[in-house]
Amino acid sequence: MPNGYRRSSSRVLAGQPEFLGDDRYTLQTESAERDAAREACLHDLGDIPVPSPERDSDIQVSVSRNVSGVSVTEWVSTPRVPGAQPLRTHQTVEPISIGGLEAVRLVTDNATPETTAFVIRANDRMYVLGPTQSSMPSSLPKGWIDDIARTFTAIAPVAFPSPSATTPPREAATRLANALAQAFSNRDAEGVARLMKPCWVALTPLIDGRPPGGVLNRSVALFTQALKTRYAIGNFTVVVDPTVQVELQGSNERMFVRSEWRESDRTTQFDLYLDPIDGQWVWTAAQPHFLQTQVVNGCIPYRSPWVDGNASC
Repeated sequence: MPNGYRRSSSRVLAGQPEFLGDDRYTLQTESAERDAAREACLHDLGDIPVPSPERDSDIQVSVSRNVSGVSVTEWVSTPRVPGAQPLRTHQTVEPISIGGLEAVRLVTDNATPETTAFVIRANDRMYVLGPTQSSMPSSLPKGWIDDIARTFTAIAPVAFPSPSATTPPREAATRLANALAQAFSNRDAEGVARLMKPCWVALTPLIDGRPPGGVLNRSVALFTQALKTRYAIGNFTVVVDPTVQVELQGSNERMFVRSEWRESDRTTQFDLYLDPIDGQWVWTAAQPHFLQTQVVNGCIPYRSPWVDGNASC
């Protein structure tokens, strides 16, 4: 990486069938990055990330197994998850070679084409190198990502280290489910927050059993404060059934528990999803069930603590 870059985060996902992990690199100092993260966590986010100017130059390198042994062009043209769009969507694919390795450059298919990523095949893997922001920064010189990609060198992979003993997933999820049920039963908002994913919890509704699209990433700090307020006002109870349910998503199992959010005028079912993050199981997402008759002018009837205030559609 060019001078000034440091690795800001790294993930290695042992046991996954395809995606192996990623590294992120930034020009931000550690203290500046921490301050920006704390500030961001105090706000809700939609399904489209808000560009951060200080992140314009951030780089991500992600790695996936090339399980089908396909060419780079075919790999970027095939959805990685059923129902998703392929990586090349709305982009031009330019076959190239980097250090003698098969690769493609992805370029925006518009009047002002810009390089968005490089995908390189090596070691029976696919390496995707590109900026972390979804929009291309105007503050950086044209071709800046190309200069970085040209320096790519594939290092021969080594075996994953022997995993240390861990609690079986269903047992760990059951422990979390019981703790979550107890915290809600005790009306302990801070206790609930300690069991949540840091920063944001994802809210993805179902309308008559079907997803309408979109997601609300609710700030955990705002959620916790609103939950305290709802408990103080009264006429609000959350009851969690700690029986862990299992949902198959592709070849992976996703764990969740069912819950009822009871108010004076309605009861709403929420499925609460439980996932491991950095070796610890936490509550990461919620899926409320609404009826189409509850949706007014396209407005999904969220209430506090999922939105600020007491407004309802």
